[in-house]
Amino acid sequence: MNTRTMITAHSGAEDTQDNTLESLRALAALGADAVEVDVRRADGRLVLSHDAPGSAGDCDSLEDCLRIVVAQEGLRVNIDLKQPGMVREIAALARTLGAEERLLFTGDVNADDMACAKERGLEIWLNDSCLPGGADLLEGVTAVGWRVLNVCFRDVDAAMLDQADRLSVWTVNEENDLRRFLAAGVKNITTRRPRLALRLKNEGSESERTVKP
Repeated sequence: MNTRTMITAHSGAEDTQDNTLESLRALAALGADAVEVDVRRADGRLVLSHDAPGSAGDCDSLEDCLRIVVAQEGLRVNIDLKQPGMVREIAALARTLGAEERLLFTGDVNADDMACAKERGLEIWLNDSCLPGGADLLEGVTAVGWRVLNVCFRDVDAAMLDQADRLSVWTVNEENDLRRFLAAGVKNITTRRPRLALRLKNEGSESERTVKP
């Protein structure tokens, strides 16, 4: 079992409330490699929300989220973009908080987002929805200058698993599926059950140490 796989706690994991600071604090303490949040603009502010909110005041801010992330050593944050064209603004905010190196992006990105990420050395795990229809997904990711495909676990086939270290899979919640993707050595698993995923990953690490001469 490949213990290098990142474990990302999905927004609202472990029965917490999606996209809230209370959820982030709870998930940050679990020991996951990253936490995921949904980000969009509302009333000129960057806020945590999956759907368009009535107003920015209905949501917690990305700035407060990043402060929580920075306070947890080594924790990264997967910014799931719900609107394109926000990477420059998010990266600038993160830089002021000392959080830029903690960022990775998924979701709805456009050409400017990709250019900014390249300029700043930031990671985008490219969603299949951002690729041309009918394209081989991993080839499509390479063609636009990226390496990692962010894909629903149900859409992963055997050929993709031959390049497992280029896959970020979501949202993997069942034990058998978690074991399968950990064994394959995917780059990242996003899950609503990070406690279980971390336990299985740690069991794999213990097994590896046991069998080494």
